[in-house]
Amino acid sequence: MSLNNNLNAALRLADCGIRTFPAKPVLKGNGNWNKPPYITGWQSNATTDRDQIRGWWADWPDAIPGLPYNGFIVIDADRHIGGADGVGKPRSETARALMMQWLPGPTAHR
Repeated sequence: MSLNNNLNAALRLADCGIRTFPAKPVLKGNGNWNKPPYITGWQSNATTDRDQIRGWWADWPDAIPGLPYNGFIVIDADRHIGGADGVGKPRSETARALMMQWLPGPTAHR
């Protein structure tokens, strides 16, 4: 995803009323990603304010949108280099059923 796409994604989340904050994508030596927040107090400072979001992305153009996920069901479906593919094949029927129930119909990867 390009840098501009990450800003656009954060703005789209804000338009949907979902608070976001800037997170830093850090590739670890084992090929996995860490995503620490760029800001302190991210749980309470996440926002839907488009001007604040634009300001954060001006400060950190490589940021990815982070979400304080209170009230969400989170399925972390990552692809790992040389490892598990949580997007292509969920490991259990329960995970698959949850994904199919909660993902939007036409855009779900089935």
